[in-house]
Amino acid sequence: MGRKSVAVLKVLLTLGFLAVVFVQTVLLPDEAHVMARSAPELAHLRSPVLVMSILGLVPVQVVAVCLWRLLTLVSRDAVFSREAFRWVDTMIGTGIVAALLAIALNVWLVVAGAGQPGVMLFLCVCAAMGAGLALLLFVLRLLLVKAITSQTEARTLHAELDEVI
Repeated sequence: MGRKSVAVLKVLLTLGFLAVVFVQTVLLPDEAHVMARSAPELAHLRSPVLVMSILGLVPVQVVAVCLWRLLTLVSRDAVFSREAFRWVDTMIGTGIVAALLAIALNVWLVVAGAGQPGVMLFLCVCAAMGAGLALLLFVLRLLLVKAITSQTEARTLHAELDEVI
C-alpha cells in the first residue's frame, strides 16, 4: 500500500473521528433535549439514554485509533509483526463491547417502557454489526497468525539453506 493511500485513509479516519465527536457533543445532547420536550413522560430517561448513546459511540472511536495504528504499521512495512495483534485484539474486544452496549441499552429501554420498535430495531442492528465486526476481525486475526507463521518459517528455511550452501 502506497504512502498516498495510507495518507488518504488517515485523513478519512480523522474526519470520521471528528464526525463522531460532533455527534457525541452536539447532536446527541440536542436530540435528548428535543425528546424530553416532545415526550415529557420519558423525560426522566433523558440522561441515562444520553450517557449510553455517547458511550455507544466510543467503540467507533477506539476502532478508528486502532486502524490508524495499523495503517502506521503498513506504512512502515511492519503489519506482519506481533505488534499488529494488539491492535486487532483491541478491535475484536471493541466489537464485543459495542454489541453488549447495544443489547444492554435495548433491554434497559424495554424494561423502562420506552422501547419503540424503530429504536429497538436500530439497536439490534448495532448489536449484530458489533458482533459481526468482532467475528470478521477474529477470522482476519487467524489469517494474520498464519501469515506471520509462514513468514517466520520461510526465514528459518532460508537461513538453513544458507548454512548448507
